[in-house]
Amino acid sequence: MVFAAFTSSVRRPAADFRRLGRLLPTAHSVRQHGDPVGVELMLDLSRRALRAHNRERFQSLWTIATALGVLFLIGQAVAWQQLKAAGV
Repeated sequence: MVFAAFTSSVRRPAADFRRLGRLLPTAHSVRQHGDPVGVELMLDLSRRALRAHNRERFQSLWTIATALGVLFLIGQAVAWQQLKAAGV
């Protein structure tokens, strides 16, 4: 939602947005959209494990969710640096 708000508030010619496809490869885009889904899945599974009093499973799933979240943030930083370097 925040990304949508930022992008809708900035008016750019369509040519600038066409360049995004070349700047951000498809694999990167898929990973950036897949990571939040993976985080949500891991958090849900960890919540269920905690309710079932399975502390070990909870801790491992929570650690995976945290790692995926950190990877997502690193990917966002890399993507913004690429966009900044390209002048978009």
